Amino acid sequence: MKQQALIDGLKSILTTLKTELGADACALYDKKGLLFGIGHRSNAALLSKVTQLIISIDNLFENNGVGCLDYVLIASQRAGIAVGRVPSTPTTYLCLILPNSDALGLASLGLNAARSEVTSLLSKLVEKRSEGGCAAPQ
Repeated sequence: MKQQALIDGLKSILTTLKTELGADACALYDKKGLLFGIGHRSNAALLSKVTQLIISIDNLFENNGVGCLDYVLIASQRAGIAVGRVPSTPTTYLCLILPNSDALGLASLGLNAARSEVTSLLSKLVEKRSEGGCAAPQ
């Protein structure tokens, strides 16, 4: 099942984030790889690893027919969010909440955030979205 494959892949990425980067790591990128902001431990090794994680998540989305990511935030202490757009419905956003535990919450389509501490962040991300959005399939 594609949804289960997506969840399993995200669990694997979250585990990698926790074990290889340690706590207090977060980064915000856009689809083109531009860095908008990074949290604690902002060094070259961290940037490199987070970039790899961003690419992995983006590939998971595309390989499972979910869409693509425009912006993504990964945080290892509280929650991480991936915000993307499903190409067939440009005004719809996909929100994924990745809590720092084995339980991974998959939010429904739309701005349906289950954690109050990330709601305002989601609003800011949506406001910052580029007009380019997702690239057309090749």
